Amino acid sequence: MANPAGVEPTSQHASERIQVEAERMLDVQLLLENLLIREEETAKLILDRLYDVASVNWINRNVPYPSMNRFTRWVAKFTKPAFKWVALRWVKRNAPQLITDWLYTQVKFQPKQSLPALPEDSSRQLAVANKIARCETEISQLQSRIRLLSVLLVVVTCTLGGAIIWSLRFAKPNVDLAPLQSTWQRTGEPVPRLRPER
Repeated sequence: MANPAGVEPTSQHASERIQVEAERMLDVQLLLENLLIREEETAKLILDRLYDVASVNWINRNVPYPSMNRFTRWVAKFTKPAFKWVALRWVKRNAPQLITDWLYTQVKFQPKQSLPALPEDSSRQLAVANKIARCETEISQLQSRIRLLSVLLVVVTCTLGGAIIWSLRFAKPNVDLAPLQSTWQRTGEPVPRLRPER
């Protein structure tokens, strides 16, 4: 059976449409690559600003101690050039494809699929919610214990280290050797020295 003039089978029409979409999206990807090559300085400035904001926020969130926070910010300033170099290479390699894929999902206009509804078992859901709440409180308690123990470790290490350094460098023996010197002089043995003379 012959097709009427001007009417194509739906599968052929769909394959042509898909091929045209693929060509157009490849054009978009090439244009984005070209844009990144031409506007490399702009990309560097964007990455620079993103690094400034992200490093400060990450340090504030993960380093709660002020002295370590300042030190970590100082270190972050020195790692900025390495970050910019690595990030620029990553952006040039991956960003055009990622942006193209995202743009394609924006123009696809397919209805969003919702997740299938789970059967409601309120007692089971309540038990799971209670267990999750208990686990979250236990995690927060463990995190606070870890913070406390790390602070204690630093304090004990500094205290012991300072005590050892002080005792080796500045402490003088409080041993009175006068009564023993007369005994050693009578026997003819040399007087032991606790510390070499300087």
